[in-house]
Amino acid sequence: KYDPITESMVDENGTGNPAWEYLNVLMNQQAKVTKYEDEIDLDEFYEWAELCDELVSNSDGDLEPRFRTNFYMDYTTKTGDLLNKIASTGRASRKKLDSKESIVVDQAGKQPVMFLSQANISEFSWSKSFIKQPDGFLLTFNNEDENYEVTELLVKRDDRVEDEDLDYIEELDASGITDPDQVYRYGKFALAQIIQRPETYSIKLGINYLQFVRGDVIGITHDRIQGVTSVGQVLSYSGLDVTVDNPFNISNDQLPLYCVFSNPESYEQTVSTYEITSIDGNVVSFDSLPAFDLVDANYAISDSVESITRLYVIKNIVTADDITATIEAVDYA
Repeated sequence: KYDPITESMVDENGTGNPAWEYLNVLMNQQAKVTKYEDEIDLDEFYEWAELCDELVSNSDGDLEPRFRTNFYMDYTTKTGDLLNKIASTGRASRKKLDSKESIVVDQAGKQPVMFLSQANISEFSWSKSFIKQPDGFLLTFNNEDENYEVTELLVKRDDRVEDEDLDYIEELDASGITDPDQVYRYGKFALAQIIQRPETYSIKLGINYLQFVRGDVIGITHDRIQGVTSVGQVLSYSGLDVTVDNPFNISNDQLPLYCVFSNPESYEQTVSTYEITSIDGNVVSFDSLPAFDLVDANYAISDSVESITRLYVIKNIVTADDITATIEAVDYA
């Protein structure tokens, strides 16, 4: 493993710590592409290793390391696939940072690296996958308490519900983990991901604001409508003029009003609010509009907004030729 005192790799057999096992594969001289210390963000791996070694209570009331990886591989695989498997046992995923091999760890207690507002963002929307949420996961793993026999463990969304009363159960592979208590935590975390992070956010901004990387937590302050005075559907639009299904019984003296849109087909909805600048019957003009197709989109209008700040985890960053970047993020929950 990496010793921060001597700043060198130390051979430690049987560690089980996913961070050190990951580095062992990454720096293996027999690999087709061997990485060296100056090509790896070792500080990130050291922090991950500390998290993996953090002691947590198990079902017997004793303390054990939070994450351990343990499996026997008797087949040929790609180095990248092997690294992904090891990383998943320690609630992490691979990333590149300044051309160095690094890691993203999904953990609580991260501090935001940056705060953005609507002044920095040109588009802000979210989409939601309406999938049937399981009542539990049936996890398969090699149980170290049963001589590494293949074992199934049912992890329920609500432990108070009897097994026979569960309506929908999905299977989940937990290979790479042999400790039943860690498998249980793995299943609970997977359920929490589905329940607490159903939405994916899309944020477009100038690349000059890209002062964060995948896995970082950022804060975004934006307006949110308070109460709804009118709802309806978009029939057509041209430029910033939108034709809606019903005429507004609102005069221009009552402006400004604020609007959010949702696309019923893609389940995409704007987070940012759009200000109405004028109304002429069922033709409404805006100061700006979202990027997605508004035909048949639903809208909601309010006469007031409030400013809120929420935290998000960066999942992906895609840059474009127009010096902008689109950020994919999820709630930091």
